[in-house]
Amino acid sequence: MTSKKSGFAGLGNLVSDISDVTSPPEKKEEPKAPPPPSAKPVESTPAPQPQAQSTSQQAQPSSQSNSPTATNPSQPSGGGSSIGWLVGIVLLVVIVVAVSSSGNKGNQSTSSPGYSSAPSKPAMSQYEQAIPSLDPQVGRLLEGMLTALQSSDFLLAGNNALTVEKLAKASSQGAKPQVKEARAQNALGLKALKEQRKEAAVQNFFAAYKANPRDTEIANNFGEALYGAGDYSAAKKANLASLALTPKRSFAWVSMGRLFARNSEASKAASAFGLAFHYAKSPRQMRQSVVALFHDEDNYNVKNAAKTFLIQSYTSGLPDFLRPVLANLSDVKIPVFLPAKVAAHDSEGKIMEMVAVNNEMYRIVANEDSYSIPFASEPDCRASNCAIGFLSGRKVTAVDVPEEGEPVRITGGIIGKIIRDSFRNSSRFVFRVADVEYTFALSAEANDDVEFANSALKLGSIAVDAFAGETKLASTTSAPAPVQPPQVYAPPQTYTPPAQTYTPPPTRNNLDCNISYEVSLQTFGEGVSVELRMGTPGSSRMIKTSYSSGGTVRFSSLCPGSYFLAIGNGESVSVTPIRLFDTGVDYTSTLTMQRGAGNVSSRRKSEL
Repeated sequence: MTSKKSGFAGLGNLVSDISDVTSPPEKKEEPKAPPPPSAKPVESTPAPQPQAQSTSQQAQPSSQSNSPTATNPSQPSGGGSSIGWLVGIVLLVVIVVAVSSSGNKGNQSTSSPGYSSAPSKPAMSQYEQAIPSLDPQVGRLLEGMLTALQSSDFLLAGNNALTVEKLAKASSQGAKPQVKEARAQNALGLKALKEQRKEAAVQNFFAAYKANPRDTEIANNFGEALYGAGDYSAAKKANLASLALTPKRSFAWVSMGRLFARNSEASKAASAFGLAFHYAKSPRQMRQSVVALFHDEDNYNVKNAAKTFLIQSYTSGLPDFLRPVLANLSDVKIPVFLPAKVAAHDSEGKIMEMVAVNNEMYRIVANEDSYSIPFASEPDCRASNCAIGFLSGRKVTAVDVPEEGEPVRITGGIIGKIIRDSFRNSSRFVFRVADVEYTFALSAEANDDVEFANSALKLGSIAVDAFAGETKLASTTSAPAPVQPPQVYAPPQTYTPPAQTYTPPPTRNNLDCNISYEVSLQTFGEGVSVELRMGTPGSSRMIKTSYSSGGTVRFSSLCPGSYFLAIGNGESVSVTPIRLFDTGVDYTSTLTMQRGAGNVSSRRKSEL
């Protein structure tokens, strides 16, 4: 018997079996099930022919065969033949379904136009592949440190860190690290980072990491370089590898905070920055690294997370009375130094409570090149008896000669000066950093101000621009004058002039009126009215009026005599003691309004 094998590739044996089933029925042979086809022959056989062609060729009876039992498969006449064809068709369907199902396992997205597949994960970079995955136990412990920070549970965070360190020590077995080579590549990477050669930095740190993967600094640097190159997934693995070795590494937590923020995980970012600050050996340096993120990072989420941390960090690290003025200083461009601790004493040695004030008498000054913050014992102080002192900074030039005073060395090797006011029982501490002069005048005890300055320098300059948009300490103005009741008409009486109490000085030669008087106002701000009056309070006349500019007022061409100052824009003014001026002398005064000194009084202008 001859039969033609036709049909699509991979089913040749099936066609042969079907042909055997069509043999004469008297043999009564049971059809044999073909062996299940394997995937490999399907992939290696030639392209199949159309099935319709295969069926039509078998359906035509052979012209060379005289067997009376040869039948057309399309018109089966015997039970055996029908069963054979039925079995063959079922097997064909089963195999087609199996092959189709096997093929679709690898590519379900093409099997049905309505199927929606999940987006595939981007392929890992060679750097990400080279960094081992974090041990699950270590991952849980580091995650627990972040959670502990949200409830300020530093004990739990510390216990987790201790466990991570023990695990790192236990797993330190392995190939001997090439320390010298790793450190050389690390140095090259740092140089490349400084020169903004990002890809070169990645290559150098990668070589350093391969030479010594157990160097926590190198792993952290590798993560920083990867972040700069935009490989954030690899950067996260590198920074976690650093923390797996040293879970208290401050800068690795800063790096993780940035990655969390970029991934919109604000709470984790805050906890990471908090851990960085908690474990920092130099909180000032660590805080400055977050300041750099706030200033330099392009990603909004990272900038906002850094801003949030800085606001929380500064407000918690400064005394209560300084916090309300931070937003007022947000436009200042020179470095701002504020003390981290203050315990000011009055002239009797008692600790003073103080508040920042901002009114027409004592005004906060804040611009690009200077700032001045007055403080008092009352929230709306407008008189000398409640004024305490001030903090200020101003840009200076080479021609600005510092005042004479007692030199004192402070943090950073800076030489400052205690300047004592011989006219009043008060003092202030002045020092310069670059081209900015800072004045601390908060305490009657000069050494207190020195300590305040030291704490400010250790804290570091404050990123006041982080407080832009925060609530400012509002400026208050004097209460409106009370409404006078209507006066009852009274008939005029004979006017009797009062007895003259002021006798003008004898006429002098104009050459005698050559006295100058320069006044430095330390707590009054800009635009404060300063009247120079001749005589005594209650029996005086106004000689000249000037307004403070930069805290300085100058009077010239004065004649010899007794003078005092009336300072203030309101009805109530501060009155200085009387000074006797002699011809041919230049006089100066530095006025620092401070509680506890009783030689400046408060009077109404109408009483002068």
